[in-house]
Amino acid sequence: MLSRVALRSRWRLSNFKTLRKMKNIWLMFVSALCLTLFAGCKTDEPIHDPEPDAPQLVLSEREVEVTADGGHFEVEYELLNPSEGAELKVISEHSWVSGVEATAGLIKFDVAESYTPEERTCRLELIYPGVYPNPTITVKQAVGKEHSIRLELISAAATTITLNVIPQDKDMPYVFILGNGDYIKQNGLMDDDEALWESDMDVFQSFADAFGSDVSMAVSAFMYEGDRLPHQFTGVTPATSYVAYAYGFDRETMTPTTEISRLEITTATVNDYTLHFDFNVEVDGPFVDISITPQGYDGYYYYGVFWKSDIEGATPEELRGFCEADWEQNKGLYSSFFDTPEQGLQFIFSELAYTGTTELSVELDANTEFVLWAFGMDDEALLNTSPEFYEFTTGGVATSENRFTLSVAELYPRKATVKVETTNDDPYIATLVAGDRFEGLTDEEIMEYILINFKVQYASGTMSETATGLTPATEYELLVFGAQAGAPTTGLSRLKFTTEDVVYADLDFSLTIGDYYSGAEVAAINPDYAGYEDMILVHITANVDDAAVDAYFNAANALDYPYYEYEHLVAGLLAEGALQELTSLYAFYYDEPYIFFGMAEDEDGNFTEMWASKEITFTKEGCSPAEEFFAGETRISRSEAVAQRLGKLSYE
Repeated sequence: MLSRVALRSRWRLSNFKTLRKMKNIWLMFVSALCLTLFAGCKTDEPIHDPEPDAPQLVLSEREVEVTADGGHFEVEYELLNPSEGAELKVISEHSWVSGVEATAGLIKFDVAESYTPEERTCRLELIYPGVYPNPTITVKQAVGKEHSIRLELISAAATTITLNVIPQDKDMPYVFILGNGDYIKQNGLMDDDEALWESDMDVFQSFADAFGSDVSMAVSAFMYEGDRLPHQFTGVTPATSYVAYAYGFDRETMTPTTEISRLEITTATVNDYTLHFDFNVEVDGPFVDISITPQGYDGYYYYGVFWKSDIEGATPEELRGFCEADWEQNKGLYSSFFDTPEQGLQFIFSELAYTGTTELSVELDANTEFVLWAFGMDDEALLNTSPEFYEFTTGGVATSENRFTLSVAELYPRKATVKVETTNDDPYIATLVAGDRFEGLTDEEIMEYILINFKVQYASGTMSETATGLTPATEYELLVFGAQAGAPTTGLSRLKFTTEDVVYADLDFSLTIGDYYSGAEVAAINPDYAGYEDMILVHITANVDDAAVDAYFNAANALDYPYYEYEHLVAGLLAEGALQELTSLYAFYYDEPYIFFGMAEDEDGNFTEMWASKEITFTKEGCSPAEEFFAGETRISRSEAVAQRLGKLSYE
């Protein structure tokens, strides 16, 4: 018996006569094939006509129909003439069909719930040595269910995205985020709900770590309830891919409660044109006179100055990005203060942008290379010209004849009053550091480090300042030197001193945590309290001895409080500042444990030992009637700063 290879070879060697003789045979074969097709396929037959003794894969079904709910499914198979040591592999075409495995006689897989508005299909490819072509099972899933949260795009302008957010359950808390589309797609987060949830939790944890709070507080910044008709994102980047997504979320268990609804969005493109500027720069030491005039252009533009060292080696695209980022950051500082984008644009054009010739005189760092730049913008305050650049270098500063006399006028365990006397009014820098902060460095190295790394403020003339938050029995050093335009003009003057040993003030101090009220119920009665709907409102009173000159208090999460060092707590209280009112209104979250702590200060600068409350948790059940709140109504005071900390310490 000839093999298939032999038959194929013989067919290729056949002549035209042979082809004619076989014409009728071919027609008979086609007829037989048509009869077979009309008779239908038998699902228990092999997928192809195998060679004798070759492996054969027989499937019970080749198409599986699935509802929108998805679920677990199995397809029976029989493997005839199996090859020794060979394994059947199954590959899924799409991630919504997962958990695919081939066990003895069964192909198993899971189909995810569908929320797509149309039917969808996925092929499972079966791979086994000797079976060719690879058999497939087609999974067909019906039209998807309606999302728990519906997202409807209204518009996607160059810098603004407007959409509707419509949850089925109006009382359900949900997370709503606008994410970077490229990041979401490149990291496989577009179709994988669990992976996106985990990614969000990592982001929430990063926020919490950065601000010293717990994760639930970070999540709250992204949580909403009810319809948002419409919701607007401003300050987005033109011609950029975004993904808006939302899902129900339980902040107590920190778990999602629904599937994720996603909406892909691409912002509009801004078309560039060419704009030239006349730059005129005159340098006198660190003092620079600048003139900027756009050529043949009467629209709005923006300018800025870079340190050349910061942009050395940047590509034209990167330079454009730096300029654009500077402008967008400047806009962003003000845009959020306005009710509508139109109001924001009006302010931006009138206060932040420029028209015609702009002239200014500035003082810059001495002996430094700078790059001046400018670009034009469109009606939406978007960069729409390539920035133009102009380089210049500042000169040096003159040496100052100023001389300094340093002293400590008053010294206490936790504060000291230092005095700097001068011989003229030339500018100088004074800073207080730990006694060993700059051990081993020369005076020149110390001054350079301070100018580069400290947020310095220039002073002039005699100065007396009280430094607070110091540590008892600790050495400090006062450093003073003349400076101008980021460069020293004198040598370094230094004075070391040691704070006094701690002495506790003999004063009474405690806190009274009053009745607390639902922020939502209070706001429902008086809209002035809107913004605190998810929190409680509580009056806290500092009970302070009449002999005290100041009092301090703060709050911390009770889980974190035991791990703070005593001096760390004291430093935080002093950094927050003394109470301006003994009774004030504060806001805190439900169901989180807090500890309230504080101390008083006497006229000698001594503090009481730290007073701390028991652990306190505010619950919805414990709220007093909102009507009682208004019996002694108190507006949110300066203490709202503490309210906004929501239980985290205000210091690192």
